[in-house]
Amino acid sequence: MKEFWRKNKKRILKLVAWYFVAIIFIFVIPIGINWAYKKPASIPIFSMDWEAKDVLSFYGSLLGAVATIIALKETINFTRESQKEERKLSIRPYLETQKYNYTDLQKIPTNLETLFIDVSKKITTYQASLPDEFEDMKILQQRLISGEKIDEMDQALFDLKLETLFQKKYLLSYEIVNCGAGNAINVNLRINGKSIIPSFCVIAGESKKFIFVLNNDLLEDTNEYSLNLILTYSDVATLANYYQTEKIMFTNKNADGKLKTLQWSGSLLTEPIEITNKKSKQINVG
Repeated sequence: MKEFWRKNKKRILKLVAWYFVAIIFIFVIPIGINWAYKKPASIPIFSMDWEAKDVLSFYGSLLGAVATIIALKETINFTRESQKEERKLSIRPYLETQKYNYTDLQKIPTNLETLFIDVSKKITTYQASLPDEFEDMKILQQRLISGEKIDEMDQALFDLKLETLFQKKYLLSYEIVNCGAGNAINVNLRINGKSIIPSFCVIAGESKKFIFVLNNDLLEDTNEYSLNLILTYSDVATLANYYQTEKIMFTNKNADGKLKTLQWSGSLLTEPIEITNKKSKQINVG
């Protein structure tokens, strides 16, 4: 009951106030007019030729006109809000995510459309190119493939280096897809409460690609690590702002030194939630 009162206090008080005003105008004032005309005027200037029924008739017409104006105003406001909601729905973005764990060196993309985000215990950075360690391994792999004869020792040494590299780093493809009706603009991706990369936009029907490079030092003092992601954005007409959250858990419970995700590769992103003044504080904390 206390929680209900706390959430609806303003609404209840406003409703009570309107009921109180309605009682005054509908019952108290007409009774007062009728009572005033039953008593003779003590001062000649207040003596009128009107009768109580004439005043009540005028008052009723005036009250009806005021009620009509209020009803018209509320209708206009309702229509305007309905049109605004319809407009918001017609251009509302809706972001979804697709995730994939890279374990094959050849499948890691190197195009400029993909942004690499390096997450370690000390600092999180980003770059528009493949990390040097993986780039060097790709070059070395290409040399082995293009050679006339593959030396077994060189191949074994390469495989060992590659296995060690994937033990140190977990590569998570994180693709943000806009499957909504309109474009998402001023998209801000916060990683564990921090804005690491510049704002971007995701056009309806298209996507933005990232690769999280997670280092195994994240699990030095614990067996679990949470990657907390918050997406905030607005529609193309800035009629509304939205946020979506996602939490990805990692572990190395098998004690093999490798990061492993505890979640499926499917989308776990929440549905778009419109930002209000109350919810903005919660987002800032996140």
